[in-house]
Amino acid sequence: MRWQQRHSPPLARSGITLIECLVVITILSVLMALVGSILFRVYRQQSLLTVATHQSSTWLRLARALRSDLHAAAQVSVSGDNNSQLTFNLGPDAVTWSIKGDRVRRASKASNGTGESIGTESFVLPRAGLKFELSGSDNRQLVKLIATAPTQTDDGQPAAHGTIEGAVGLDRRWEGGQP
Repeated sequence: MRWQQRHSPPLARSGITLIECLVVITILSVLMALVGSILFRVYRQQSLLTVATHQSSTWLRLARALRSDLHAAAQVSVSGDNNSQLTFNLGPDAVTWSIKGDRVRRASKASNGTGESIGTESFVLPRAGLKFELSGSDNRQLVKLIATAPTQTDDGQPAAHGTIEGAVGLDRRWEGGQP
């Protein structure tokens, strides 16, 4: 009879090999890089959306205030370099709209002889070239605030541009029984 040697079963491994550890670390680092890239893009889009929302809000506030003043005005004059200043009378008060760089400023002054300032308001429209334009006849004047911008900003996004139009004296048409 042959003597048979019994082999004991191999012992269960209690650890991982270096290769397995390196594979897991490589997979985790690729996943972390992908998640970091995605988060960066999400935060950048959120930032751009916030800026665009703020600019739209500023543009709408500017349009509302300018049209309100234009409709209440009796007479309008445009002056300054590149049509950068708009002046008109609102009954007892005078209002001056001025453009300096990317900022539009509205200043109202009392015309009671003191010329004291009643209030000012500023509207900032970044990267926009702004100018006033006056057209029409004496009895029907139309004022435009034109914002022009390059087709793209430094970050590759489209720049805001547009036109605000308002007719002078719309609120005065019904004064004195005139339609």
